[in-house]
Amino acid sequence: MRRTIFRSGLLLLILLFGKVLVSSLDAAPTRHKPIHVTLLIDKLDEFWIHFVRLTQVAAAQLGMRVDVFHGHESHLDMIRKAKELAAKPDKPDVIMFKSFKGNGKQIMQIAAQHQIKTFAVNAPIFLPPHQRPDSPTLIGSLLPDDEQAGYALVQSMRAEMKKRKIETLHMVAINGDQADSPARLRERGLRRAVAEFKDIKLHQLISDAWTAPHAAQQFEILRKRYPMINAVWAGNDTIALRVAEQAKRSGYQLGRNLFIGGIDISPEGLMAVKQGDLITTVGGHILDGARALVILHDYFKLGQLPQKTWLTPMEAVTRAEVDAYFKVLNPQLKNPVDFTRYTRWQDPQKGYDFTFPKS
Repeated sequence: MRRTIFRSGLLLLILLFGKVLVSSLDAAPTRHKPIHVTLLIDKLDEFWIHFVRLTQVAAAQLGMRVDVFHGHESHLDMIRKAKELAAKPDKPDVIMFKSFKGNGKQIMQIAAQHQIKTFAVNAPIFLPPHQRPDSPTLIGSLLPDDEQAGYALVQSMRAEMKKRKIETLHMVAINGDQADSPARLRERGLRRAVAEFKDIKLHQLISDAWTAPHAAQQFEILRKRYPMINAVWAGNDTIALRVAEQAKRSGYQLGRNLFIGGIDISPEGLMAVKQGDLITTVGGHILDGARALVILHDYFKLGQLPQKTWLTPMEAVTRAEVDAYFKVLNPQLKNPVDFTRYTRWQDPQKGYDFTFPKS
């Protein structure tokens, strides 16, 4: 009788403790490895080198893994790379991608077929007013306000030139590839500003490539066609810097009889502003890879996000503000920003602050 009671009690204890043990295991976090993100971009030029560097800084701080692949300026290569990633045994948790020449929809479809999450950065998948992207695995997007950047560049250049008593801006513009949506959005901002400010004469806009050699050639064509020009709006800092080099070779005095502005707030652009070769640079999106990792970190930790789309505010930097921005973007600094302070992990009720950190 006692043995029967003992055996029944032992069985009950085993069942109870076994149930507790199973419940404890069920409640434990299922993730035992770092969140794995693959960044898929179209090229690796000056801007993207710094973008990747700052993304890797954030990954190290947040305990995440980031791989980087670029498509050598081919939207088809990017699609092929997405297929390769989806077929790998070690699939990423997320493909963070730039939509280039309309390939964003295909990248999302490939990822969805293999249950890989996606997150869009730098360029919209569809330009407004077209449909919004819809994919079961799309976590969200963080995009620069490119139209505002194009507008702010004109506004900043005009303000700086007015300080120097220049009444009329005789402007030419050199933009990047029109097949790339940021170029089209920046042009919208440029044309909106020109329509608003009656003291600006836009003589011509040329769209070619984002690369430096083309910019020098285009500037030579424009300066000979319009000898009265005193302002050059450039679609990115790479174009602006090459125009500045060519302009000096052609005898212009930068900051006196020719004023050049670019978009990116790259370290090289900031140094050129400090030295007087550029009058201004506009941006903030160079940090968007790092900011996207903050969002993804919170998504996997908290299980939900307050929204699906974010827009990076674009700021104009002139010589007076250069040093504050360069403290963050100086490539010599190992940890220029503590990106962990931007997460909502400890305080889920707070919002994201994506203004440019000044220290």
